[in-house]
Amino acid sequence: IVIDKSLVLNGVGATLVALDGANKTRIFHFTGNNSKTLELNNIRFQNGRSNDSGGGAAILIDSGTVIINKITFKNNHATGSGGAINNSGIAQIYRSTFFENTASIDGNAIANNSGATLIVDHSTIINNNSDKAAIDNAGTATFSATILSNNKNCSSTSGTYISKGFNWQTSYTCSSFTKLTDLYNQATHGLQATLTNSGTTQVYKAISTSKILDKAGAKSDTCKGTDPLGTSLPVNTRCDIGAIEYKLATTSGSGTNDDDHNGRDDDDDDDDTDDDDDLPPLSLATI
Repeated sequence: IVIDKSLVLNGVGATLVALDGANKTRIFHFTGNNSKTLELNNIRFQNGRSNDSGGGAAILIDSGTVIINKITFKNNHATGSGGAINNSGIAQIYRSTFFENTASIDGNAIANNSGATLIVDHSTIINNNSDKAAIDNAGTATFSATILSNNKNCSSTSGTYISKGFNWQTSYTCSSFTKLTDLYNQATHGLQATLTNSGTTQVYKAISTSKILDKAGAKSDTCKGTDPLGTSLPVNTRCDIGAIEYKLATTSGSGTNDDDHNGRDDDDDDDDTDDDDDLPPLSLATI
């Protein structure tokens, strides 16, 4: 889909609504000029494929500004650079998750080109293959309160990396992340791959002993509002690092287990566990 104008596209949740490229096609190509803005909220981009050199199997950004909020990018593959996103404009990414994305050249998750601006805040970039860098940056890339784990993490190209602190990485390939609050060479993030939406959608949530809990700044850009699962932020005085906030499940006297933190046992089966299976089914929007 080619988008050449300003547009706001709202889903009802990245665990519920997906745009699916069916492993055949790129999902979005934003061609708006520098005065145009595309805003994307609460959607999942999956199975995108770009077979040309442009990269960006989920989103190719030629110019303009793209705001990405509470988006999940899964299993997108680019023949060029940037498995999920290839950016030549301004990309602002908040509370989003990238996993299982690949690129033939570099930037399994994101490629940020020369002259482009990338901002990543409170996001999780995990398991995007380790053969190439998850982030290929030739422009300016700013990170805060973001997890980079089980990837090669950052490329060593000519781009500028800026840390605003509270980033967590398993290696030290993002060597510009030198704030006192940045954590690197970390062995155990304490994230668990969890199925939501009646077992159809995978997300990465922290466990109670995770090292990322309450480690981000209280005044970070997205330490407010709600996370992708609807948890109010912050749960404590400080936010967690990454896209999804940890919150202890609420247990009532009837044995209700509210594992999506909405305060009630919403499902209609017999097991007292809120696994969201009473939500009306939503078909994937197939591209």
